[in-house]
Amino acid sequence: MRIATILAVLAGIPAVVFAQATPPAQEGGAATDVQPRTPSSMSLGELLKEAQKALEAKEYFTAKAYAEEILRRDEANVEALLIDAKVAEEERDVNRARERYLAVRAVQPNDFDANYGLGKIYVRKKIYRQAAYYLENAVAVAPPDRAADVLVQFAQAKRGMSKTSEALDAAARALGLDQENTEAIQLVVTLSTELGNFEQAIRAGQALVQITSKKAQESPGDVEAVQRVYMAYDSLREVYRRYFSRLFQTEPDGTVTDQIVPGNESDAAATIARIIDIELLQAELRMKLKHFELLPLAERAVQFDPTNIAAWMQYGLLLKSTSQFDAARQAFERILELKPDNAEALKQLASLGASGAASQPATEPAASAPAGAE
Repeated sequence: MRIATILAVLAGIPAVVFAQATPPAQEGGAATDVQPRTPSSMSLGELLKEAQKALEAKEYFTAKAYAEEILRRDEANVEALLIDAKVAEEERDVNRARERYLAVRAVQPNDFDANYGLGKIYVRKKIYRQAAYYLENAVAVAPPDRAADVLVQFAQAKRGMSKTSEALDAAARALGLDQENTEAIQLVVTLSTELGNFEQAIRAGQALVQITSKKAQESPGDVEAVQRVYMAYDSLREVYRRYFSRLFQTEPDGTVTDQIVPGNESDAAATIARIIDIELLQAELRMKLKHFELLPLAERAVQFDPTNIAAWMQYGLLLKSTSQFDAARQAFERILELKPDNAEALKQLASLGASGAASQPATEPAASAPAGAE
């Protein structure tokens, strides 16, 4: 690295080096030393291009440096303000992000990114009325591929303002634009439950389970995908629990008693059965999550002793139970290299099949809306 480049880095100024090697020496002369470009020597167009490239690459320090150089020359440059606002959000500098977005709105009041950014900030800060104002502006100018996400935030703001019906309407609009938007579905579950529309809440809860389960199957070995399935069941279980409490008599102050309303006995029994179904499926998911937790430990065991058949078997079974079928196959094949007639390894390989995939247990409860739910 040349001295000029080193000094630029030490000074905290990103350097763009256009030539990586010194050209060969000219006949009768020394080689030409190509100097790096620093932000101060670049045009606004070059700076914006590099800032955007750095932001997309998640090189936030570099993106910030370029944006600051642009703003030093043009303090109202909208593109640079937006880049720095997004960097500030990543750095959790909420005040700087808010100031940058407000500066953009001062120039372009209907800018989508500025209104959406401010709306999200105020939702997180639980200043819901202010959030709703900016998000409503963002909804009006949102690109088609961003509209559903904006409506989800708008629904959260409306819920925070205790406008539950309006929040549900916004969540439903988001779902109409993106039927697999899990945040929108979760809001429909929660808001429908709050409004006492249990049939709709249960349908949405079942859809949430189906979508998260499908995504988990499409991403084998993704522990976060399994966690999302678990949380989807949590949401559905909570709907049934809330519905179940409605089947009992209440005191004048609203306290639920242990006396069931006559005629609700059959519905109560069916609801209990559905809650148990969910609890059992969640128990299986908790075991799967525990297997994910134990995998690194099992991997260390086979690293410590690559000839330990029991360790390889344990490792392979954990990989299989977490849907990492190709890696599981390799573990069982390693056992056969050590002991070609190992019956359990042969059995496990047979269960994985030729493609390395094993059949999956059902992950959805056979549950419909409770009888009598409205």
